[in-house]
Amino acid sequence: MKMRIVLICALVLCIGVSVFSTVAFFTAEDTARNVITAGSLDIEVIEEQKNEAGEIVPYPEEAIQVLPGVTVSKIVSVKNKDADAYIRIKLEVAVKDAEGNALDVDGAVLTVSSNEMWQAREEDDGWLYYNGSVKTGEITLPVIDGVEFLPEMGDEFQGAVAEINVIAQAVQTANNGEDVFKAQGWPEEK
Repeated sequence: MKMRIVLICALVLCIGVSVFSTVAFFTAEDTARNVITAGSLDIEVIEEQKNEAGEIVPYPEEAIQVLPGVTVSKIVSVKNKDADAYIRIKLEVAVKDAEGNALDVDGAVLTVSSNEMWQAREEDDGWLYYNGSVKTGEITLPVIDGVEFLPEMGDEFQGAVAEINVIAQAVQTANNGEDVFKAQGWPEEK
């Protein structure tokens, strides 16, 4: 009888092992590695000017000497070097006297533009927005064409240095509003 019990146990054990090994043969396991890369944006501010011959040339590195009543050619646009983007620009005009003290530029220095593609928001936030999508490789129309030094400039501007700082920002157009004014995700100001 013991032999029978041992034989039955051995038989049950063999059946169990064969069932589990059959199940093992019909299962499989695999691992998938998914890599998702976010897009990127890359823009470049382009500063040029017209020379005496009327040709467009890169804006010079050295300072330009001016007198009141003169308009200096300064053509500023933005090149989109990556994914389609909305672009905005802020122009900061700073003038320092000969000793390096800041001067009030109201009524002295103006940026000149003949282009209506750059617009301010209704609730003016200090930025000019390019009213359209800028495709990869495209260059915007100029935001300014020149800088005008008004004839009313007083003696305090003698020996002064004017700087026009151009700050440009871009956000993606994909899934980001119907136009530049509804776009979100603009970088925070520093």
